[in-house]
Amino acid sequence: MVSEAEISEYLLGWRVVRETKQSHNSLKTAEKFSHYEAYDLNEVERKIAAAALKLVFEIGEPGISATEAVEKVCSRDFVLLSQKAGARVSRVCNSLLSGFGPLDPLIEAENIEEISLSGIGEPVRIFIAGKGWAESGLVFTSEACVYHLVNKISATTGSSRRLTLSTPILNSFLPNGSRLHAVSGQISSKLTFTLRKFRAVPFTLSNLVENKTISTMAVDFLRGAVASGLSMVIAGNTGSGKTTLLNAVLSTLPSQERFVMVEDVSEISLPQHEHKIRLLADTNAGVTLNQLVYESLRMRPDRLVVSEIRNEEEVRAFSNALLSGPGKSCFATFHANSAQEALNRLHLLGFREFDLDSIGLIVVQKRFGNGSAEKRRVTEIAAVKDGKAVIIFRYSALVDGLALTSSGKTFIRGFTE
Repeated sequence: MVSEAEISEYLLGWRVVRETKQSHNSLKTAEKFSHYEAYDLNEVERKIAAAALKLVFEIGEPGISATEAVEKVCSRDFVLLSQKAGARVSRVCNSLLSGFGPLDPLIEAENIEEISLSGIGEPVRIFIAGKGWAESGLVFTSEACVYHLVNKISATTGSSRRLTLSTPILNSFLPNGSRLHAVSGQISSKLTFTLRKFRAVPFTLSNLVENKTISTMAVDFLRGAVASGLSMVIAGNTGSGKTTLLNAVLSTLPSQERFVMVEDVSEISLPQHEHKIRLLADTNAGVTLNQLVYESLRMRPDRLVVSEIRNEEEVRAFSNALLSGPGKSCFATFHANSAQEALNRLHLLGFREFDLDSIGLIVVQKRFGNGSAEKRRVTEIAAVKDGKAVIIFRYSALVDGLALTSSGKTFIRGFTE
């Protein structure tokens, strides 16, 4: 039978702190702490929470609610809690039982884009939209608690993936599409995880025009290009918004078309498209992204979407899909800082030079600056001709936007004729 000590280690292995080491951070302490006011339990409240959770586990389903368990423990142990304190303990217990405990307020906060743990005893760091990285008010004190939470997140989607001693790397996701990556201390200096969140309602191309990620003229060009059947690779650096842009581009395509999405973790969001199939790689089950790309060709897709191509096998599979696969076009994301660099890297990874033209378009989006000055911009849109990048639109820092190049004018004139 589970003990209160075990419950404290697995479920309550975290603390809320009002002050952090990062005194120079631009965020006020009150703002950092605001996410955790409802989770700041004192020692008496933590003991009650552990006892209440033990009672819930002992009774089992259908059992009693967390609130009833807290009341029973207080009555049994002759502890008088204020109404506010009782509600706080019950709320934390409910969160630990039905949610992700102390991560819930960070996952629910719309302005937080990323949640990162750099080790036990370190403040969990959060990336706040428009403000950059900051230390949160949460500190994990138990490795068992972190293992429990990341594996609980992975299990919510029915995945068999777990972070264990034998599998020290975990790639998984939440039901809402947020991406989880965790690494144990076996191959890292510390137990770490990163949770990258995705919007419940994906950005549209109009939204990206509004925040100056891309220009109206470039959007009009992309709409016409993908509608006509040109395939596309979206390249960029880490966190630049490649998947966001891909989702926005795909949302412009007819909803009656058949989409097959091949991913490591669920990131592509097409809520308006009903005729779609999502294939997820699972290395634990021996199912690779490369294998799924080949399998997708038997599903008669109009559009094939590969979340990210990274190695030689995946590049070759994507190349074969472009040349013989879907009825209309293929899409993928890739790490590169320019269109020509993307072509060079794809070639080095096994994409035959005389087949590069099958890509059609390469769109490059980059992340600049940091903190409140950080911005994401499409920096190049290029056609592929004779295995070389022909730049159609290029980012200009002077206007903080895309400008049509002379070669782009020639290309568009020939494209529309």
